[in-house]
Amino acid sequence: MKMRLIERLSGARKVLLSMAATITVVAPIAVGVLTAPSVSAQATQGAGQSAYKNVSIRLATADQRNLKKLLYFPTGLEIEDLPLRTVIASAYDVTEEQVVGWDWANEPHYSITAITDGPAPSQPTNGAALVAPNVRYGAALQELLATHFGLVTRVDKKPLDGYALLLGTGGESKVTVSAADSKQRLIRVSPTSVNFTSMPISEVTKFLSRTLGAPVTDQTGLKGSFDFEIKWESPPLGTRPDPAAIAKALEQQLGLKLEATSVTGNVVNVLNLKSSEEVVNNVPVNTLPTLNFPAPPPV
Repeated sequence: MKMRLIERLSGARKVLLSMAATITVVAPIAVGVLTAPSVSAQATQGAGQSAYKNVSIRLATADQRNLKKLLYFPTGLEIEDLPLRTVIASAYDVTEEQVVGWDWANEPHYSITAITDGPAPSQPTNGAALVAPNVRYGAALQELLATHFGLVTRVDKKPLDGYALLLGTGGESKVTVSAADSKQRLIRVSPTSVNFTSMPISEVTKFLSRTLGAPVTDQTGLKGSFDFEIKWESPPLGTRPDPAAIAKALEQQLGLKLEATSVTGNVVNVLNLKSSEEVVNNVPVNTLPTLNFPAPPPV
């Protein structure tokens, strides 16, 4: 039976790609090996063995309402004012609509700071945050959620309403092949545009999935890394961009076609979570080691 996961979400949940401020994203070398979690897993793996040893969990306060973020650093992560559903979706590299099985209506928003006490889960080449985590970041966040939030999940593959990304009319794209010696992989996101530098098409489909709230598969056949920008009309505050506007921008600006279709995707069933009273520790952030970056590599 086809499973529909389309639901109306509040503006607060449209956070990762609807923030007022522009985010600069620097992707790690491992960006080309993003994968979904194993569907055979019956629970979050690695409970009690989180890579993040210094963790502060707080309930978000009213003065953080315009500071929504989920940033991955070489030495840890920082989350501000996000519902747990958003965090779980990031950990499993799915949309929020693909995280089911729990009553999210009364879930509070959390602010979390977590620092490693050893090697980072992965080393970005230089710079700031990741909108979509790579395999090792996602696994580390899953472990944190299992250890501190008691998260237990079951991941199933199901047919979902989604989209396919195809070559447009004429079978040619307008994306520019990135220089072979490019050292930085960047994604710059604003509410009305996204700019990719030296990124594979798989990152475009991940961006579109988060933007549209539905899985998107790559059927372009394009290989390699590319530089391009997509711009679209600004949506009403707190809402997702119109899929028709995104599809029009993709075809006109990049020669790519977005087609609604049924796709097979991961659905994360949440089986257990602790209450906020059990997980909040209010450890002062200023008592934790500092989140920082290594020195950038020589040019």
